[in-house]
Amino acid sequence: MRRTRVALLTVLMGVLLIGGCAAPPKVGATVSTSAALTPASASASSSAPSKAPVESAAPVPALLACATDALPTRLAGTFTIGVGRDLRAPWFVGNDPATADGYEAQLVRGVARTLGFADTQLVWTQLDADAVLAGNTTAFDVFVNQLATPPARATVDLSTGYYGITDSVLAPRPGPLDPKIVLSQLPLDVVAGGTGADSLGEYGLSAVGTVDSSAAAIAQVTSLATAAGAGTIGVAGGVRGVVVPTPTAIAAVQANPELTILGQLIPQSFQPDQFHLALPHGSALTPCVSAAVDRLRVEGAIEQLTQTWITDSLAPALPR
Repeated sequence: MRRTRVALLTVLMGVLLIGGCAAPPKVGATVSTSAALTPASASASSSAPSKAPVESAAPVPALLACATDALPTRLAGTFTIGVGRDLRAPWFVGNDPATADGYEAQLVRGVARTLGFADTQLVWTQLDADAVLAGNTTAFDVFVNQLATPPARATVDLSTGYYGITDSVLAPRPGPLDPKIVLSQLPLDVVAGGTGADSLGEYGLSAVGTVDSSAAAIAQVTSLATAAGAGTIGVAGGVRGVVVPTPTAIAAVQANPELTILGQLIPQSFQPDQFHLALPHGSALTPCVSAAVDRLRVEGAIEQLTQTWITDSLAPALPR
């Protein structure tokens, strides 16, 4: 995973661009984060954070340069949203993407509404992610599936990013101990080539070793969790943790209840890689979809999604 420094000039230009593209509210209409992100209907799930009752929402005012009627969507008057075949919380909560709740479900509905599409104009289709990246299917307007910067062979366009991929500390479940106390005593490994060492450094922590990949890190900590009559924390007790990307840590905990996320490392000195929406290569929709994502960020909607679906419920931020 690479990291990129945030340039002040880039941020200022982005904010100015959004300001220039955003239409003023229509008379009697309210541009609100909650309206843009309210799901069509939510599926109940024991793993989902509690939500307010679902309400129907009208489209928010569209961007000036992206008039809904002029958008060259795949099917006139509709917005086709492609999703992966394997829907997982917290990104999608529910088996039917058209009615699912979750981070990406709400995000992509928010993008559609910002572009002026009502929920009744959305078409949902489940696609093979590899086929999408290879350009073997273009049966979508946007595709959402926790897509970070794709490999060089990928033939898709990417929107601006919507989720910054932080790192988290993954470890065998420590029982009733305070995770902060455990963390201060726990030897930590990081993934080679990742941002784990830099993330730890911001918290005054350092790694004792490296592992070759996130998969190897998960295998290591899973092995320790199974072996351990492991109440003893530290090298002598054979228990150590790993620093992996937060989405990877969340998936590992969902797959193995003997693991836990001790804390999410929120960077302040660098910008982590992002998840992006994908569009067919050369899509004329890419600038407008990116502008819609940027508008949701400026309005605070993306921060709200991250707080609700990640930080508050699955990967608490580690205090500095």
